[in-house]
Amino acid sequence: MVLGDGDKIINQYPLEGNVLNEGDLVVLLTNNYDKKMIDFTGLSYKDALNILKLMGVKYHIEGNGYVYEQNILSDSVIDDNSIVELKLMHKFENTYEE
Repeated sequence: MVLGDGDKIINQYPLEGNVLNEGDLVVLLTNNYDKKMIDFTGLSYKDALNILKLMGVKYHIEGNGYVYEQNILSDSVIDDNSIVELKLMHKFENTYEE
């Protein structure tokens, strides 16, 4: 995943030196990050948290597990006053009551 459309990578997740497995997520932050929201759906708590920090935005995370809902639509521009809110649940948790 690439954040922005710059010609230089200024930061990344995971950081250099981490061991990666096939299929692991790699996020590159460019020197021209346009503050566009990404789709966090399905990302783990760890990945979501690290990407939010990389993006440099204010955030609030509710729950544990994987992202199933976010308050700002993907491709929307995030301003300095925006707070990204993510809701997480365990992958196999039911979202309905009996």
